[in-house]
Amino acid sequence: MIGHAPSVHALRRLASCALVSLALACGSSPEGPSDALRDDARAVAALLADDLVLLAVQEADDAVADDLPVRGAERLRSGALPAARRQVERARELTTRSPDGTALKDEAVRALEGRQRALEGYADVLERGLLEDLALATSLREQREAEAVLDALLARLEELQTPTR
Repeated sequence: MIGHAPSVHALRRLASCALVSLALACGSSPEGPSDALRDDARAVAALLADDLVLLAVQEADDAVADDLPVRGAERLRSGALPAARRQVERARELTTRSPDGTALKDEAVRALEGRQRALEGYADVLERGLLEDLALATSLREQREAEAVLDALLARLEELQTPTR
């Protein structure tokens, strides 16, 4: 896949291992995160898991691999970007029960908006064709970074949902 590093799942596992201590420190007391924070983490994680963007990005990347960048841009504009916009709106509308949950929701909104901007940049570059190697490389890097932010957040959310011993 052109727009992604090794794999989304591999990045999520790597981010999870790297952020365990940070996740446990977020809003936790000696007995662990509150039930309200766990519920908020579950809600934000469910929203992030309901992700139709990645499938549409894969279709765009496949078109680019077939030397059809304009078709790739069309796939982004007709599939990935509308799905990304819907996900941002759903994140904004999410109701939380705790202040730390609100902070997680706000972080999710910022991360999803960052991914949306990166996808818009990727579509813009693809519409111009593959003539600008630096612009394409920059766009792909921004897209990978946006996905990495989402992966790190998802790892933190998973840790917050895990009961402490």
